[in-house]
Amino acid sequence: MKKRGVSFIEVMIGTLIVAFLSLSLYYILSSSAQKNHIMQARNDLKRSSENTFKILKSDLEQAVRGSFKEGSPGSFQIEVRTEKNKTLPLSYSFQKPELYRKLGSQRWLVTDQLEELTFKDYGKAAPGTAAAKPGQIAVTAVFKANAAGFNEKNAPTLEQHQFLTIREEVTKDYDPHWVAVGDVDKIFNTDGSLTDSFKEFASALGNKASTSVESMINDIRAMTEGEFRQFVNNLEQAKNDALDAIKNLNETFEQTFSEDAAKKLVKGTMAFWKKSKKEVIDDLKAKFKSLTAEKIDRYAKYDEEGNITNLDETAKKLLGDSWDRLKDDGKDAFRNMIKSKSSVFIQLQEIEQDIQKANNARRS
Repeated sequence: MKKRGVSFIEVMIGTLIVAFLSLSLYYILSSSAQKNHIMQARNDLKRSSENTFKILKSDLEQAVRGSFKEGSPGSFQIEVRTEKNKTLPLSYSFQKPELYRKLGSQRWLVTDQLEELTFKDYGKAAPGTAAAKPGQIAVTAVFKANAAGFNEKNAPTLEQHQFLTIREEVTKDYDPHWVAVGDVDKIFNTDGSLTDSFKEFASALGNKASTSVESMINDIRAMTEGEFRQFVNNLEQAKNDALDAIKNLNETFEQTFSEDAAKKLVKGTMAFWKKSKKEVIDDLKAKFKSLTAEKIDRYAKYDEEGNITNLDETAKKLLGDSWDRLKDDGKDAFRNMIKSKSSVFIQLQEIEQDIQKANNARRS
């Protein structure tokens, strides 16, 4: 039987079919790669936005009252508190697309994907008017992808709006729940800004915190839905700040009783002691980190202002035999840390009660 060959036309048809399928596959893969590239760029913008606002929020919250001053568009300067209640100038300079942060003589790049940055200081409105909101800074930022493969027209953008708060402005006249939880460099010690701020906060608050919501019941009922949500959001933010303060206290304790620092705070090993110095330090850290309001309340007695009156007895019961291994400076440090943590727990409990009272008032 004579075999039939493949004609030229059949070869051409086959070639066209393969070319068509290859071209279709190319467009599918190209479109998928482009979508993936855009998605990655958007995720990158989101991360950059979150990081930028996190840093801005932290710095503005710790700004000294009345120190916020705008410079060129997207730039500003504030004063922030450091250890021993000293102040340092902190500034932001916007040089599209880069935003720089400068504290003292040090300078950092915050982001290199910023297209626009504007601030509106509501504290500059006429005093006594509804628009006047000291300590409230409205921030608008537009982020733009600068990765390879994008041009000026097709680059993804992300616009973000947030209200940021200068705590010293708000604390003085408005929301009694804002607490100064430390300085901008996260530098704490047992006699420094953290402990002092809670002592001042607790004494200044007195009975005011526990009655702040009761005195506003009628105002809460008259609020619009948006105003009430903002009011509760402020209370929730204060609650989050208190929780952050507890984390900061745990970190401070870790630093205070680090292996090197603890040499001056913990007595050395003697034959009749069962624990080595390192075991004592590890025990101190574990017990302080696990401290809860319930554990402190189990042993502590309080005066009318919420101060622990039997501090040594409470500390000894919380630490067990590790208390006897502390030198005088170590005991002082532990006393101060317990007082600070107890103060935060008290404020946290009052804030949670105020949130509940506000919701109950709204429903009634």
